[in-house]
Amino acid sequence: AKCPPQMPTDFCFSLDAHKICVRFDAWRSLLKRIVRNLVKHVGSGVYYVAAKVGGKKIRKSLETSNLRAAQMKRDDLLTRLRAGMVSTGAKTLGDILALTLRRYENDASTKESTRDYYRAACAGIKKVLPLQLRSWSGDEQREWWKKTTKGRSAAWVNNSHAIVKMIVQNARAEGMPVDECPLKRVPKKRKRESVLPSKEDFLRIVENIRSMRKSHSENMAQMVEFLAWSGLRIGELRAVTWEDVGEEWLTVRGGIEGTKNRKVRRLPISAPLRMVIEKRRYTGASGKVFDLFSCRESLRNACARLEIEHVRVHDLQHLFATRCIEKGVDIPTI
Repeated sequence: AKCPPQMPTDFCFSLDAHKICVRFDAWRSLLKRIVRNLVKHVGSGVYYVAAKVGGKKIRKSLETSNLRAAQMKRDDLLTRLRAGMVSTGAKTLGDILALTLRRYENDASTKESTRDYYRAACAGIKKVLPLQLRSWSGDEQREWWKKTTKGRSAAWVNNSHAIVKMIVQNARAEGMPVDECPLKRVPKKRKRESVLPSKEDFLRIVENIRSMRKSHSENMAQMVEFLAWSGLRIGELRAVTWEDVGEEWLTVRGGIEGTKNRKVRRLPISAPLRMVIEKRRYTGASGKVFDLFSCRESLRNACARLEIEHVRVHDLQHLFATRCIEKGVDIPTI
């Protein structure tokens, strides 16, 4: 495309019929924000971390064009920067393990559930890590990893790998004679493909749960319906209060921990969802809409009784998205 004469640019290109002019020296204009603290160079596709740490703006190449890898590198880098990476006098791997956990504990941006995960992971590693070592070569790491992971599940290995890698990075940052982590994750077993129930089968599942006539059967049936017609995660549903239920919209806040991405969203109340809400509404309704923890057992038992493919709680979120697509809702909206 030809550049307009009034635009002192170095090169020009067209995109979707819109003429885009870019100066080579306007490097920042080539950065597109992807997610929090992460930008992408539209020319090279390389990701950069863009954040503010201790009042200072940080922009650093992550040397990768893979989004998942960039997110992991971003988290590692920001954890080190926010911790200051000031020498703490750590001399052994045991000291580094304690330092690693302390940094996760002190990161204000980390959810409590994530802290619980790291506490458990660090506790598991503490049982097998050679805590008294002051140096750790790559060959020693491989030999230890081979013995430690023998007979372990892929989930345990990969969860532990993330902690060990962080321990190695922190040890190197503290100036300890530790080689870069040469350890590899292992592929997980392929999960079964979800087979979503038809609308008829879903209604049969709900009625089967309701027909058990136990003290909680009606509440369980309504919980399953609410999840299927709202697309909420189970944790989000537990946090829904009557104050979040409006005339036309449902506000999803996620409670103290927040939603998965910490963003509040609004969901239009559909006719099936409204029916469930009205069933549960009572005079002066306040507090939480549901006081149940999960409907997992009820779902599994109903599917077994009806001889239907097992439906997981998370499958209800997929069911919601599928129904939206069938009704003509576009993907960005979903």
